[in-house]
Amino acid sequence: MNYLATILICTHNPRMQTFARALAALKAQAEPANSWELLIIDNCSREPLAGKLDLSWHPNARVLSEPRVGKTHATLLGFAEARSPLIITVDDDNLLCPNYVSDALAIEKKYPFLGAWGGVAEGEFESPPPSWALSRLDYIAVRADDCPRPVWTNEYFRPQATPIGAGLCIRKIVTTAYAAKLQQDVVRQSLGPTGSTLSRCEDIDLAYTAIDIGLGIGRFPNLELTHVIPKERLNEVYFLDLVESAVASNALLKAIRGVPAPRDGLLRRLVRSVRSLLQPAIERRFDRAYHRGIKKGLALARKVRPYSVES
Repeated sequence: MNYLATILICTHNPRMQTFARALAALKAQAEPANSWELLIIDNCSREPLAGKLDLSWHPNARVLSEPRVGKTHATLLGFAEARSPLIITVDDDNLLCPNYVSDALAIEKKYPFLGAWGGVAEGEFESPPPSWALSRLDYIAVRADDCPRPVWTNEYFRPQATPIGAGLCIRKIVTTAYAAKLQQDVVRQSLGPTGSTLSRCEDIDLAYTAIDIGLGIGRFPNLELTHVIPKERLNEVYFLDLVESAVASNALLKAIRGVPAPRDGLLRRLVRSVRSLLQPAIERRFDRAYHRGIKKGLALARKVRPYSVES
């Protein structure tokens, strides 16, 4: 049977209380449940999820297991199993607004030239975020203030129009093209988190595949979700690691997509060092994490393929 949409949740050791809230938000969708399917991919959770989730409210729900650790593996399984022309990727800590699915379907019809789109994500914090985190919330997929109106593009690396993985709506034809690319280029699999790494650019690479096949990407403010943030994700050590991993992943993504690496000569390094000395200690630590990430990403990029440098 084919459905109008597939809600795809890939999860690894979820916090069950938050996951229950995410499922409750899906149960509250205005779009009738019999018109869309719910597909949950259990990616090597310590305690298997099959039989532990109350999915009796949904007539088209399935729980599948992906034994290989890594979100990319779980996502590809979900794409292969999805039985609809539109897939909406949802994390186990995302609470979709009641009209999310119906609005996503309306956008699918109204904007046939878009291959991938998303919306805005508010943060729900278990503890107040520290001041140093407020300017870096996009690293934890909290983006609510940068999309006051619909925006779309057919160009890569346009941040305002680039959707995040949380609530990403993507046409099946794009996921098919993406899966084919990964089969030919295993380097791309390192763009996603694996349990031991916090890489975060596989969703951007997925969205950009829409542009690869001649479609566009966009964001719509009426597609709203809440991202539940536990207090441990606002720990400085965790956040520094996240920034470093995300920046490294972004540098690798740019290498894969042919963006030249910026020249980093002696003068630039000297200016950066002087600026760093003038910053508060916490900002210096984040600045160092950022540049460690760039260095790590470019080192990996040079190993996997020729990589040019800006003149």
